[in-house]
Amino acid sequence: MKIQVNTEWDDLKECIYGKDYGFLFPEWTPEFETILTPELAPYFKKHGGQWREQFDPEGHQRTIDQREAVVKILEDLGVKVHRPERLTEEQLNYYPKSAGEHQGWMRDGIAVIGNNYIELASRRLSVRYDKFVLRPLAKSIKNLGGRWLAMPEPAPLQDPCEETEIPFLEGGDIFPLGKGRVLVANNTGNTASNEAGVDWLKGALGSDYEVCTTRIRPDLIHLDYVLMTPREGVAVIYKDGFIDGIPEWIADWDLIEITEEEAHSAGTNHLVVNSNLSIVAAEHERIAKEIEKRGIEVIRVPYGECFNFGGSLRCSYHPLVREVK
Repeated sequence: MKIQVNTEWDDLKECIYGKDYGFLFPEWTPEFETILTPELAPYFKKHGGQWREQFDPEGHQRTIDQREAVVKILEDLGVKVHRPERLTEEQLNYYPKSAGEHQGWMRDGIAVIGNNYIELASRRLSVRYDKFVLRPLAKSIKNLGGRWLAMPEPAPLQDPCEETEIPFLEGGDIFPLGKGRVLVANNTGNTASNEAGVDWLKGALGSDYEVCTTRIRPDLIHLDYVLMTPREGVAVIYKDGFIDGIPEWIADWDLIEITEEEAHSAGTNHLVVNSNLSIVAAEHERIAKEIEKRGIEVIRVPYGECFNFGGSLRCSYHPLVREVK
């Protein structure tokens, strides 16, 4: 099948799914003050530069088990699943220790929009190098009928959260909504995507696409922490996460509203298999029931051990092929 992703809800046929290896905790950098919860921040500060498999092997195994259970579900549904390679010893020695080493979150380093496979420029060092473990896959994109694009690699910043004209863009902020429309968030805390990154994307995609920006609160790092679109016309949403109000494209949709507490625990971060089926963390039973009321089947999976470390189901995977029915 040819690489193609036009919406969040078309039938998922092929994707990349994260894989847990040793998990070298990133050394502490200023952006973590904003993006981590008060409960989690001390844990990251304490263990920066350490391997989780060594100081918490049982917890690390629980993370592995939860993520692999979802991969099995996808494969049983007929989805072709690619997995990232582990960073080599040479790469670990080359990259700064603040980058960490964790291939669990495959969303932010790339974006697939239409037939464009785009390597992004992540503001956070802890995910900036994820795209390199996917390079073997990227090299095959042309054979899948796609275009391989890459943003300029960012120059070093003294403070990752400083105002800058350097373009940054992360996949958790990007939602293809069909009809050539792409909704992108600008995080106002300077911890993820910025306006310069959105401008770069507009130029890269060209006139075939309409890219719209929405600003979100700094404590909700990505758009997929305030929004999910399980099918056209239905959205799971944390309304107060949008600084300028609900984006016009989805304002008249059937909105399933969530609380601030649910937003901070990744309550919108689901894996949409197709417009009739979503995978939702079992920890969000209330939200799952609301989705089911809209005639969408929900598969529940325990995922709390994973979202304790800054992401959930949408963060874990990236679609490569979504088939239009």
